[in-house]
Amino acid sequence: MKIMFIPFGSNENHGPHNDKLCDFIIAQDICKKLAKFFKGQVSKKVMKKGAEGIPPTDEYSYTEFYNKAKKCILKSLKKADLLVIVNGHGTNKSILMDICRVVSLKEETPIILIDWPELISETRFIMWSEKKWLNHAGVIETSVLMAVSPKSVKLEKAVDDERALRDLTAWKRRKIKIYPIKYSKTGVYGVSKCADKELGKKVLNLVLSKAQKEITQFIKEKRLL
Repeated sequence: MKIMFIPFGSNENHGPHNDKLCDFIIAQDICKKLAKFFKGQVSKKVMKKGAEGIPPTDEYSYTEFYNKAKKCILKSLKKADLLVIVNGHGTNKSILMDICRVVSLKEETPIILIDWPELISETRFIMWSEKKWLNHAGVIETSVLMAVSPKSVKLEKAVDDERALRDLTAWKRRKIKIYPIKYSKTGVYGVSKCADKELGKKVLNLVLSKAQKEITQFIKEKRLL
């Protein structure tokens, strides 16, 4: 069985310490590791930019991303018996879900959409969100990036932006009406200075373990072997 993996990320502000392609770099690394585990391959049809992100950014509009991502997915489907999409950028998720629904109506090749941050949302790592740990360009994301691409992180430039996180939390709880994206001039929501490569490895291993189980279960249920 031919399993094709395709990463989606973004090119947006991830703080002064992280590469702007942080989301894509992590998603691509996860794809490579999963492809090795399942003896599959990573699609050459990849997009390094995502849907609108935190400025300064070089992203697509929602419509542009939809059209380009759909075309990218359709090309990858032609070479696979199973397509696994790994997403690392929050804004992409709903658009990718819509694309998968539309494509699945016309194409026989099954598609799995994995949003890697969600794979740790129900684990002990979520407890850190209460301590402002699990947030955009914060300690979790920075630590994982350190684990997969050390050169992409300059930890000495890391900043903590807890005010931006408080504003974001207030928006989610509907205490303020305006989305507070403009409040984070740094691109960081939460704390990032305490990021650690070993922590990143632990999170990454957990993500890979859960993704492997999810894909394996899907294959068994669909009887694709």
